[in-house]
Formats: sequence, structure tokens, C-alpha cells
Amino acid sequence: HASTDQTTEIKSINVVFKNVDAKAAETIKQMVDNYLQMKDALAADKATDAATAAKKLASSVASL
Repeated sequence: HASTDQTTEIKSINVVFKNVDAKAAETIKQMVDNYLQMKDALAADKATDAATAAKKLASSVASL
């Protein structure tokens, strides 16, 4: 591929939900955080950390 000096502006879209239940939003945030911890632990081959994060993820899913 040929190299070019052109740059392209990428626009970011930020979505704001105004009518979201605060408890549901916090639970979803916890779910995402726990999922990312589990994913990172699995990628780093840290089974114990992945299992801990998976248990937290299951707990947060159950509370939704």
C-alpha cells in the first residue's frame, strides 16, 4: 500500500440517555467492568483472577 500524508478527521458520537434508572446504570457499569477484568485475566492466562471476575460478573448479572 502506498503511504499518504493525508489525515482523516474521525467524528465521535456520544449518546446520552436521560431516563435511565440509576441502579440499572450502576449494575450495567459493574457488569462491563467485571467482563473487562475477566477478559484481561484470560488474555494474561491468569485463571484465578478470571474466575474471581467471572463470579463477580455472574453476581452483577443476577442483580439486574
